[in-house]
Amino acid sequence: MAYWLCQAKASWRQRVEAVAIDPHARYLKGVLAVLADVTVTVDHFHR
Repeated sequence: MAYWLCQAKASWRQRVEAVAIDPHARYLKGVLAVLADVTVTVDHFHR
């Protein structure tokens, strides 16, 4: 996840306000490694 996010332009990453993820801990870790201030929610489909 972190690798994929790092491939995006910084200007795109700066506009991300929220992310819906699968509840797997590695997704959360990857998102927060790159988008530390983003709001994270769990996709209800994966609950």
